[in-house]
Amino acid sequence: MSAPAEKEASMSDEPNRLSPETLRGMLDAIEDEMSGRRAPEPPREASDEDTAFLFGGTKAELDAGDGAGQNRAYAVLWNRVLADAGMGEVLARMGVDLASFPEDTTAAAFRPDGRDVDIDLTVLLAEQFREAKAADERFEKATDRWRKTPGRVQGYVPGDAGSFRWSLLYRELFRPFWWSYASPEDANDRIMKAIGGAAAYMAVPHFIPADLALDVVTSTPPAREYRGELRLPARYVLVFHDGVPTPVVMGDDDTVDRFGENYIVSGETLVLGGILAAEEDGRISADGLGFIILGRRDSSGEYGWRAFPVPYGDHPAGRVLLNYAALLSWENWSAPPKVPSSPHGKEGTSNQIKRAARTPEAQAGGWHGVRVLDYRPPEPAPERPRGESGGRSLRYRSERRGHYKYRVRIGIRDEQDRLVGPVYGANAVEGVTFERVKKWFRRTNVREDLPERPGSTVYQVTEGVTREAEER
Repeated sequence: MSAPAEKEASMSDEPNRLSPETLRGMLDAIEDEMSGRRAPEPPREASDEDTAFLFGGTKAELDAGDGAGQNRAYAVLWNRVLADAGMGEVLARMGVDLASFPEDTTAAAFRPDGRDVDIDLTVLLAEQFREAKAADERFEKATDRWRKTPGRVQGYVPGDAGSFRWSLLYRELFRPFWWSYASPEDANDRIMKAIGGAAAYMAVPHFIPADLALDVVTSTPPAREYRGELRLPARYVLVFHDGVPTPVVMGDDDTVDRFGENYIVSGETLVLGGILAAEEDGRISADGLGFIILGRRDSSGEYGWRAFPVPYGDHPAGRVLLNYAALLSWENWSAPPKVPSSPHGKEGTSNQIKRAARTPEAQAGGWHGVRVLDYRPPEPAPERPRGESGGRSLRYRSERRGHYKYRVRIGIRDEQDRLVGPVYGANAVEGVTFERVKKWFRRTNVREDLPERPGSTVYQVTEGVTREAEER
């Protein structure tokens, strides 16, 4: 792609030749293609169930919709990530003004004056996080957690944030891309991978414990009238947790069998988290995009994971992002512990990182600055006698998804975490002994005293899950 006409990016003082780094990157790419390490299988065509999961409509409905609007959303996110990652300064050193790039297009390569070779913005963007990625890899290798269990998509701890995010900044992003020969689909895929990897490294990591993950991703999202009140705690937020099968998120008890041949919606595809981006005031824009992070099996039987850009909304992937945003807005998250300083080794060196990684504080998220969901249910309200509210009688227990209430009484506590007074009753005083807040409620069984409905489906995460071979 040529540079926009308004760019004044003269590079005439430099020789018109490939740098050794660029040439080496091209040779590495060719070698990988020849050796088969990188040649992925052609992606299967997405089914209507897949597109409904990710975008909220069938392929025909999406084709008939506002494709231009979706492309604008991609472009806005791309240019925003470039700016937030400090690419303005990088390009300024080349005599290029980032602001001169068209705001409504995903310009990923350009050719400054006096150069015979395009400048690949995806490579420059990935390079901004090379050192952080290397530090995360060193941190991971300092313990046996991943070496003993390379199939880890469950049993996460907060300290796995680095292992989780470095895999999203794919190695291929550090090599020049053949833009002139790429199909529009491949070019767009490259840009989306670059955005996802960069956003993961700019994000503040948040961890949802295993016993809460299923309840969170399957919750009914907050009501529309309250979504404008959602505020993220940082410009970018990474949420991660143990894997939850996508059919469970779809909410159909028959989905494991019914969707077995789909690309996204299948019993072996797992929701592992998401990346959310906020406006300047912390809001999530109504027409913006987030990323849902999915793990899925490849032809070798191994799992890899990546971030898929999806809109917020009432479709399955959009609901997951809205639930993340609601918990980030309305629930408590514990601060990361402080990792003890070591008297040995310079900060950031391999030895210092290895020593830090072995501490309990680092595994609890201290090294990566991970916040952990600290869910506390509200104080129970007085029970009413059964049958007082009327309604039909039940034969079986029923399950209610996680959900939100918007004027829930929460007891006010002192510095020792003790209630200062009653939450309910004649002596409860709003603003003194309790306050009203928006609150998430976990998935619950209604009438647990009744038997379970016959034929209920139980889901189990597939074992033997590993990351893509090229990322090991």
